[in-house]
Amino acid sequence: PEIVNEETEWRPNLRQAEFLAVPTSVRHGFYGGAAGGGKSEVILMDPIVKQLHLHPRFHGIIFRRTFRELEESLIPRAKYLYDRFGGVPSDGGKIFTFPSGAVIRMSYLMTDDDAHSHQSAEYNYAAFDELTHFTRYQYFYVYTRVRSSVSGLPAYMRGASNPGGPGHTWVFKEFVEPCESGHVLLRRTMPNGKVERSIFIPAKLTDNKVLLKNDPSYENNLMMLPEAEKRALLYGDWHAFSGQVFSEFRAKRI
Repeated sequence: PEIVNEETEWRPNLRQAEFLAVPTSVRHGFYGGAAGGGKSEVILMDPIVKQLHLHPRFHGIIFRRTFRELEESLIPRAKYLYDRFGGVPSDGGKIFTFPSGAVIRMSYLMTDDDAHSHQSAEYNYAAFDELTHFTRYQYFYVYTRVRSSVSGLPAYMRGASNPGGPGHTWVFKEFVEPCESGHVLLRRTMPNGKVERSIFIPAKLTDNKVLLKNDPSYENNLMMLPEAEKRALLYGDWHAFSGQVFSEFRAKRI
């Protein structure tokens, strides 16, 4: 994929580019693994790379679990990236409006009930930053709001995360376990006979050459973590989680 505005300073690394090249016909895309893989940026930039921000009726939304996480990480990065494409922030940076009229929102879901506030919404794009911080219910309830009544606009989901977090197990089973090496298009036949497709693209710290160049000590910092956290965050090991190894996963590794 190519960035629309050639003057932008942001360029995807090879792994990000692979994820961004996944077509919108693949309804579920998950990008995850080691810390430093550029996860937040890839879900912020996905609709930009696909030029959806040029459509006046496009409506996207990106979630973090809490408002504090939104305020401290996602909104500042969105302001930096979207400014280059004419995205004007409002409502404290929770809404970005582009020259075409397209809108991308930043939101949070602390509880399952919070998902119900989106009941009447129609999103062409919904993404979850740090997906393992959310419940399966939250993800799939929002999925029911991902739809399109406008010709030329898609309806698709994307997520990104490190291993760990309260939703680790469901994310692993849903996106990683079917093919842990990733890069394989998976097909699921629904009860009505229709097929939904998904893909997992693993991300590693070594994919992010810019980060390693600008902060050579970052990798060393991760090496100082306890073994389980180091395996999860440095190597993107989905069999390690918050200082412990899940017994059901351990059986597969030994």
